[in-house]
Amino acid sequence: MNLIEILAFILMFAAAKKLKRELDLGYIPKPVQDEVTDNSGPVTGPITPMDIFPPYNSASDTPMAGEPTSDVQFTAGGGFSFLQPFPGKSPLPNPAPTCRLPVPTYPEFVSLVERNVFVSSKVRFSAPRDVAHLKTFTFMVINEADSPVTGQVEMSPDGVVWESYGEPEITIAPGDSHVFVPLIFLRHTRIKYKTDLVGSTSFITIWFQGQT
Repeated sequence: MNLIEILAFILMFAAAKKLKRELDLGYIPKPVQDEVTDNSGPVTGPITPMDIFPPYNSASDTPMAGEPTSDVQFTAGGGFSFLQPFPGKSPLPNPAPTCRLPVPTYPEFVSLVERNVFVSSKVRFSAPRDVAHLKTFTFMVINEADSPVTGQVEMSPDGVVWESYGEPEITIAPGDSHVFVPLIFLRHTRIKYKTDLVGSTSFITIWFQGQT
């Protein structure tokens, strides 16, 4: 061993000894130990980003070959929760969401029907429909018998007070049908119906369909 190697060894030894002394005296802060509690008890460990959020392939959103996986569930607001605890590790606060795309939602379709509804010259009404959650909706009335039937849309804000609010009365001939679409919006709606001639009867089918 020449002189230069001996001096380098002495300097390295002195630096290591100085670093140990500073750590013992508290001049250099030690790694922070965070704590996370779940159903299995507290789990402590230094914050290590790559241990909790390993890199993913953005095209397939699946771990690359040889990469560790993590059981992390993200919420819509950017937060997260652990499905299983990480041994010896704790989560990063407020992590950025991954490249997972939200699941698309589609409009809900509603279809209800009243069949073989008896009609006479006495005024009667269909079942009331609560349309508060629907963006669009329609009634269709089919006259299934031999007497003309008159139909009219009625609306109500509370399901108690009903009015047509200018909606016209429509006469539906035997075998014909008519689509009713209210011109104004109130929470509840229904169809009022009767036959045109006193003493005559008929049967109708009333369809109600809507979309959120």
